Amino acid sequence: RDALVGDWHDLRTNGSDAVMLARRRQDTVDLNDRARQVLIAHGELTDVVMTVDGTEFAVGDQVVAHRNRYDLGLLNAERATVIGQRGDRLLLDVHDADRQVAIPADYIAEGHLTHGYASTIHKNQGITCD
Repeated sequence: RDALVGDWHDLRTNGSDAVMLARRRQDTVDLNDRARQVLIAHGELTDVVMTVDGTEFAVGDQVVAHRNRYDLGLLNAERATVIGQRGDRLLLDVHDADRQVAIPADYIAEGHLTHGYASTIHKNQGITCD
């Protein structure tokens, strides 16, 4: 797994759109944790803006939604980048869309928003990447 994360980071640093895929969610949690440690070590993640149930979110973190929240403008499987915090809400810049959303901490606490450096094969069916 360390080699996978290292290769992912090298490709990402060189401008490739690389993804890490795993069969089980518990594997993606581990890969996401390892990826964040590499990003922190390289100074790519610095300011933690919110911690929910022990999970830290920093400016620049990549995240993925796991449940629709139409009222917030966030759809299942959408990817976003953490850009800050407003009160008890995490501010996200949604990829491939011209919008920002503010996600309440309870949505995160319920497990509907996770780090998005690695995800399951199922969640990425049909994805296009390098």
